[in-house]
Amino acid sequence: MTDRSSRANQGTYDTFPTSWGVLFLVVAALCYYAFYWRCGLLLSGEEGIAAVVAQRLNAGERPIVDTFLGYNVGWFYPIAWLFKLAGPNYLILRTYFFLLGILSGLTTYLTIRLVTRKGLIAAGTGLLVILMPGVIGRNYMGLLGILGMLTILGVFLLPLNKRLPRPLQLLWMIAAGVSISLAWLIRIDLGFFQSILFLLTALLYLLKPEPGFLRRLGSAAIAILILIGTFLAIQGPVYRDAIQRGFGPQFAQQYWVWPSMIRGSACQLVRQLTKPRNAPPITPEHSAISNESPSAQTSPSPTPVLHEENDSSSSVSYNDISLKRPPLSNILHAPKFKDRVFALLIYLPVPVALLFIGWGLFFILSSWISRNVGCWQSGGILLVSTGSALVLFPQYFFWRPDMVHLAEFMVPFMVTLVIGLWLATSAWRNSNSGKRVLLVLIMLPAALDLGLYAIKGWQTDSAGSIAASRKRHLEFAALNGVRVKLNPQELTRNTLLRDAILSHSKPGDYVVCYPYFPMVNFLTDRPSYEYNLYSDNALPSRQFFDQAKLNIERFHPAVIVIGTGKVNDTESSRFQNWASETYAYIKEHCTLIASDEEVEIYILNQRSLQPLRKPPVP
Repeated sequence: MTDRSSRANQGTYDTFPTSWGVLFLVVAALCYYAFYWRCGLLLSGEEGIAAVVAQRLNAGERPIVDTFLGYNVGWFYPIAWLFKLAGPNYLILRTYFFLLGILSGLTTYLTIRLVTRKGLIAAGTGLLVILMPGVIGRNYMGLLGILGMLTILGVFLLPLNKRLPRPLQLLWMIAAGVSISLAWLIRIDLGFFQSILFLLTALLYLLKPEPGFLRRLGSAAIAILILIGTFLAIQGPVYRDAIQRGFGPQFAQQYWVWPSMIRGSACQLVRQLTKPRNAPPITPEHSAISNESPSAQTSPSPTPVLHEENDSSSSVSYNDISLKRPPLSNILHAPKFKDRVFALLIYLPVPVALLFIGWGLFFILSSWISRNVGCWQSGGILLVSTGSALVLFPQYFFWRPDMVHLAEFMVPFMVTLVIGLWLATSAWRNSNSGKRVLLVLIMLPAALDLGLYAIKGWQTDSAGSIAASRKRHLEFAALNGVRVKLNPQELTRNTLLRDAILSHSKPGDYVVCYPYFPMVNFLTDRPSYEYNLYSDNALPSRQFFDQAKLNIERFHPAVIVIGTGKVNDTESSRFQNWASETYAYIKEHCTLIASDEEVEIYILNQRSLQPLRKPPVP
């Protein structure tokens, strides 16, 4: 079970030229994405958040202080720069995210090529990632996962059969440092987990079963120092800019707030898993997090406004009233076949990852006994590739178990599955019947996961696939370069929103959308005064009402848009249910001017609200 797979890692590259694979993937991606790059316009998606926040940053608002980010500044800065160069334009935004999809495919190709030395396998896996790059607007995530995998493998585990020249080793170390540091700048939790994985892999490198411990110790120390150096080199200029623009303390504070939130969420999860079945629900410990959360929250308006003190925590929906995983029993008993497949896809990565981790540890232990370096490398590759994918595991499995978050986890996990299946097939020929039984136990669930997801993801636009083009052939145009193709229902709703808002407001008027329609603000080019554009039933209803009422009375929005659908797929998550006070207040003081399925559009009644007096100038 170990000899053949360990020897396979020491083989030579096939005759498939690397440049051909890169060219094939780029051409295939451009042709594929051309079919649907303008299809769809998700009102509640991450694209809207990114676009509106980028506009706010270019207007001079300070990240974290004036506008809630949710992620780190690196998520938004590239888009703000693009908008600064070319103006706010939705098609430029879409092009940027599709380019990230191409980069994900190329990074996958290089990773598989380095591990398997098989160009066709690498090209096929890269194509699979290009076909399903993750939902457009969030496909930073899969790219960061694969980049971390590639660079950590390059530093500590590849190649095996020759020692890299020192300059090339340093280049791999710098690449890993840059990749992980960028992850910190884009999503702090990803950078945090990848840094832990990097250190654990460095420890594994020290335990490599061959002479030269001191040399490896020196190399590992240099790699860690380069990681620290690149982290400071990348974060440092951003921090200096944050100080100059007045959000330095808030920018720095989030680097220890996020690890604290991760620790608190992990403790909460343990309590949820160990609580008695009939015990009352466990709610998030807002106070523990809010004491450390970035503060100094002010309004984008010169007039100060109260905001949620718990914005860092309250924007994260991981309590009992938020989106939940389907029951495990749905795999067999869900009434619809597609629901059975979805439940299987949600749960199947768990046993597959455990099998890969166990197999990898078996490789490592065997290598220490046999002193087989190839066996050690196979185990390390399994552990690092699986760990790199598991960096994205908590957000989909524990907090948001939907197709969107599953898809972004599956981008690096597809790479892991291909690596695991290749190692298993490499070990098959020289294995006896007993070992083959064990290999089958590993290969079957891995192949099932990869195959099922390939079929499901291809048919689901939440995976970023061409399924987004289904029935979308009607042209829709709005402000800020919105030129997209929609289906008839979407066209009717978006036309209604665009026309109602533009006819009842003028440029600069506030438009507020509850609970979460950021794209409405972008396609109508109307600002929102809300610090955080997202809200759901994880927020205390009374607290939300007090804040919404205060803001409405202060800013007198020209239009209020309410989405009445199920935010978290439950009746309680409908806005009119969890925010009933706010909903009643809006209906009392506003007039309904238009409505469509799960959308209501209101304007304020004339003189219904008296403006609040501005606080005295000190």
